[in-house]
Amino acid sequence: MPPKIPAEFYCPISGEIMQEPIITSCEHNFEAAALSTWIYASGDAKCPCCNAALGQQEFKLNHE
Repeated sequence: MPPKIPAEFYCPISGEIMQEPIITSCEHNFEAAALSTWIYASGDAKCPCCNAALGQQEFKLNHE
């Protein structure tokens, strides 16, 4: 039986395992492409989890 994948490995937007995870200044993790698409589609640069304002410079790769 394969090991269970931890829930935090899944993107809260896409529901898929993150390949290029990024962390926002409000400390939420997302798949980079999913967050970019979400911001573009919504027309508002706010965190989908907590509604905090986001700036492009506030995203950092999270490969820990």
